[in-house]
Amino acid sequence: MKELNDRIPIIAFLSGRGGVGKTLLSVNLARLLSKSRKSILLIDLDFYNRGATALLTGTVNRDAITGYALFKHAVTRKKASGDLASKLKGRKLVQAAEFLFLLPSTVTGEIVDWMEYRCESQQIAQFLSQLVRAVAEEYGIKCIVIDCRAGPDPLSIAVAGVSTHTIIVSEPDRITWDGTLNLHRYILNQYPREAWVEFLINKIPEKYELDKIRAEYEEILGRFLKSLRILGYIPFEYDIFESFGEIKFVIDELARTSMSRNIASLAIELLSEIYPSLIPEEARSIEAGTLRGASRGPRSTGLRWSRIVMMAGIIYTVVGCSLLLYGNWGLRVLLAEPIRLVGAVVAGTGIIVLLVGRIAGWFRR
Repeated sequence: MKELNDRIPIIAFLSGRGGVGKTLLSVNLARLLSKSRKSILLIDLDFYNRGATALLTGTVNRDAITGYALFKHAVTRKKASGDLASKLKGRKLVQAAEFLFLLPSTVTGEIVDWMEYRCESQQIAQFLSQLVRAVAEEYGIKCIVIDCRAGPDPLSIAVAGVSTHTIIVSEPDRITWDGTLNLHRYILNQYPREAWVEFLINKIPEKYELDKIRAEYEEILGRFLKSLRILGYIPFEYDIFESFGEIKFVIDELARTSMSRNIASLAIELLSEIYPSLIPEEARSIEAGTLRGASRGPRSTGLRWSRIVMMAGIIYTVVGCSLLLYGNWGLRVLLAEPIRLVGAVVAGTGIIVLLVGRIAGWFRR
């Protein structure tokens, strides 16, 4: 595999448990790289949850090439390399976007046998090596992104042995981080020298300060895993959570969100030095949040409007109260002196507008 790795990068996303955003990251990184107009392949190796497959295709027919069919074919035959090449010959991959291709996990509705748990680790590693070589040569692929199943799955662990970049996605809580370290130990046990593992902390809640989270996890790595690094810290964004499954690519639809900026930063960090041709021109604009015409997302727009409404309410309230300060006032005074009546109305309106803006801001959160 070393000769293939020298030609194309293979980036794998793993996680100690599900729900950390691994599929979202892999799909959008692959989409961003495809904007370089180089052929990028996303492989969905999660045969059971089918996250990337469901997001990008919906339905996979029985005549389609799938990762599970190739795996089943390979592990039941001795000459898997030649067989895989012949299975791919003349057949088309799923095209998810321009220059972005998908090897789906399974056929929709297919009942999957847990055969990877009955295979030797060497057999699985051999299959993966032959798979990436065969697809790269058959389809002219310049980079492969792999979305793995969560947990210490045999396929996921084997992927770490063939990838140029193995990224374990975690969340900033003790339970998830413990699972992350557990998966890392499984990988080191299998590949003590070959695997190079890095971490990514995703979905950081608003209640946490990014600087404090960064300092805490860098201290942990400094004490126990000095040779490893955390590639990024991505805050939780309600728009991303709300739109998951509704839009295919966050990097296209919500390019000015923190998620998109971090994905662009990740691509530049991993590939700009050795594979600069895979970095699209707009990646640095996305990273800087200056891409023209890009959306910040409905939540950001809504919050801006709610803040404008709140500011208007404050102004109304201040002006109204200022008018009321001149002299004594009550119902008779207000009726007798129009200026104070206007002040009372303006102040009341300001308070109402302020409350409306505040309530709108709460709902946008």
